[in-house]
Amino acid sequence: MSNIPQVNGKQVIKALEKVGFTVSRQKGSHIRLVRIQGEIKQLVTVPNHKTIRKGTLLNGILKPINLSLEEFKKLLEVKSHTEFLGRPFNPRYIGTTHRHLIEQVGIG
Repeated sequence: MSNIPQVNGKQVIKALEKVGFTVSRQKGSHIRLVRIQGEIKQLVTVPNHKTIRKGTLLNGILKPINLSLEEFKKLLEVKSHTEFLGRPFNPRYIGTTHRHLIEQVGIG
């Protein structure tokens, strides 16, 4: 198995926002993210902790949204939407932005 990166909650949220997730709510130290693609709605809860445990990262965050560890590592390296795409992020075009990002990063 590949090395699992040691990340905090903010890093996980930033990475997932790059593939279309948005923060929907927060209760205590847990942040709920949502992504809607067509008729499919994906929900994931990220603990906003200094260090995310490897089991939580793999089984509680990445597995439910069908994102591999290698894909997640690539997302950690990618710059923000504005820097990466050369334009500000517009949620209206989330599908287009998501596809473009996936093509550029080389995942999927």
